[in-house]
Amino acid sequence: MGTNGTWKEWESASDRDGVKLEVRKNAKTGVFQTRVSGTIGSATDEIWKILVAPKSYCEIMPKTLESRYIDEQPKKKQTHCYQRVSGGVVSERDYTLRVNWTEEKGKHGTKYHRTWTIENEKGPEPRKGVVRVEVHDGSWTLTPLAAGKTAFEQLNYIELGGSLWTMLANQAVQDAAKDLVGSLKRRFET
Repeated sequence: MGTNGTWKEWESASDRDGVKLEVRKNAKTGVFQTRVSGTIGSATDEIWKILVAPKSYCEIMPKTLESRYIDEQPKKKQTHCYQRVSGGVVSERDYTLRVNWTEEKGKHGTKYHRTWTIENEKGPEPRKGVVRVEVHDGSWTLTPLAAGKTAFEQLNYIELGGSLWTMLANQAVQDAAKDLVGSLKRRFET
């Protein structure tokens, strides 16, 4: 995934409130890859519906200002998705992802696996004042558990680009990872 480079070992960054976050550094860039996991009190089908619908995804990830599909090919289990995210104190970022997914029926429900990688040439032209992200690779895995619960895991590596310091970028990706699982837990467990 991501820029070629040697990956350091996974380290625990946080483990509280049912959300475990691990990071490992890309030796070439200094940027963290994140792995976040947790158990969510809802079936995989319900969580999947929220994650893959652009409107509800923006609701659970409020720093995502825009998310839309450019094309959808359900039979191929592929789409291209354009997203624009808040830059906070720095410029907004945007990118277009090629997204693929699999579905596997099992004893406790459907296991979903979704992967993404940058394919900016399939999206809109760059916008003035918005930094175009050139590296963003990751996956979600939703594994059904007994009693209608889901084991959720996201693996993500993004190079935010622009003049953003690596330290700030690393904090931003950790926060985004924890926010996603935390938002899903709040949505389905309160």
